[in-house]
Amino acid sequence: MFTMTSLRERSHIILWTLLFFFIASMTVGGLVGGANILTVLTGSKNTALYVGSIDGESITRREFEYERQIQINRTIQQGGDVNDQAMINAGNAAWNTIIENYIKEKKIKEMNLTVHSDEVYDFLLQTPPATFQSNITDAGFFTDDEGKFDLLSYQDAVRSGNIPTELENLLVLWENYLKTWLADRKLRTMYNSLASVSDTEVLDDYYKKNINATIDYVYLNPNDIPDSLITISDETLMSEYEKNKEDKYKIDKTIDVSYVIYSFPEQNEDSLIYSIEKDSIMNQAFLFSDEAKYTNFTDAAKMYNLSIEDTLTLSEALSGNSGIPFNMGNSRKVIRFAFDGEINATSEPIEMKNGIVVFNIINQNPSTYRKFDEVVDNIKRLLMRDSKKEQAKQMISEAISTSNNWEDLANNNDFINYQSGQTSTLAGSFTAIGRSSQLEGALFSTDIGQTTDLIETPSAFLYLKVSAKDDFNQDDFDKKSDEIRTQLLTSKKSRGYFDWLNSAKSAVEVDDWRYLIY
Repeated sequence: MFTMTSLRERSHIILWTLLFFFIASMTVGGLVGGANILTVLTGSKNTALYVGSIDGESITRREFEYERQIQINRTIQQGGDVNDQAMINAGNAAWNTIIENYIKEKKIKEMNLTVHSDEVYDFLLQTPPATFQSNITDAGFFTDDEGKFDLLSYQDAVRSGNIPTELENLLVLWENYLKTWLADRKLRTMYNSLASVSDTEVLDDYYKKNINATIDYVYLNPNDIPDSLITISDETLMSEYEKNKEDKYKIDKTIDVSYVIYSFPEQNEDSLIYSIEKDSIMNQAFLFSDEAKYTNFTDAAKMYNLSIEDTLTLSEALSGNSGIPFNMGNSRKVIRFAFDGEINATSEPIEMKNGIVVFNIINQNPSTYRKFDEVVDNIKRLLMRDSKKEQAKQMISEAISTSNNWEDLANNNDFINYQSGQTSTLAGSFTAIGRSSQLEGALFSTDIGQTTDLIETPSAFLYLKVSAKDDFNQDDFDKKSDEIRTQLLTSKKSRGYFDWLNSAKSAVEVDDWRYLIY
């Protein structure tokens, strides 16, 4: 029995436990931006404060919503409507921006590319941006006789320390902005400047685009093999299902809802009349919603002579419309109502693309898996495709080993085909077999009269024999090499920064909880 005596005897244990949690909460809080210690220790998602994490660093809801508002403001400035889909798009853009900023800020610190105030000073002095100039002239300072920005008088004032005090707040805003912008520019310049083109790359590019090869080839398209020649056992199908069950066939928790809809009135030329009619519909929807909450959804529908529409099965995923019909449009309000509410709960009226809708939760479906019978045909198609590829490789390889007369092989086999005297550049496309990096490599390395090993292209397996190939023309190469090098270098410089950023994005560990919140 737990008594006061036993409590006193164990009080030191309790105190030490409380002290541990206090110290841990202070330590972990500093590491993860004030995260709740129990949240960290139990691994649960604190969606009240955070929208997710990047490499274990928590992203606050405030940070996300601030960035999302920036995206929404851009939509407004461009004349777009801030509807539910625009909000979703803004959220996705904001999340991507946060990830990119995290990566860039980390690299800027690592490479010591941080921008200091003196750099901002020099930049604003020598090359003040056009928007900065407009901000100053709009404030009534440093204008010439035509009202345009007077660069010389501005620079004289900066050098002499006579900038008007009215511009101090503007300068602070620009300094904060430019510290980030200039650091990012340093990063871009660094990665773009790393681009280089070797002599080998120039020579390879010349070969790809300027050297022609004429080839004969025997090939087999796996799609030409009939299904009847492939046998896939039930045991194999079930084994493939079990192997991929978790990754491919898991169905997340879903919610079934029914709904009634008040369609919008026809668009009236008089916007005031249209607004009045729309408000009237919204009032009717509120009356129905209140009644449904007081009694129940079905009885309320009968009372108001409304028809309950078909059941929708909603998912919490951010992708697509999450089960909402396309003509209704996308709405995370509906998803949040469905997943945050209880069975039989009725929503407030929600404005959708095609009307005012009131939803009712009728069922909660736990996470499960798609049944084997539902996916077996798809599994069979995938295994059939792979089996045809294996059979195609085996069939054409065995045929090649029995005869050197490729034309006879094609004439005596319903699946094997033959082409002769086909000409293209080394990186070009050939009749019926297309192009591939493997084919390109073979054409580079195979001499006239030689036969290659088995080659795969997107549409076929083949063997080829080179019957002719252009000789390397040194004079022609010398004429074109500088232009080739310039083109390759320009292409690399334009991609350097973005190639690095995309690669870094694929390497970070991102935990996105937005679907649980919005």
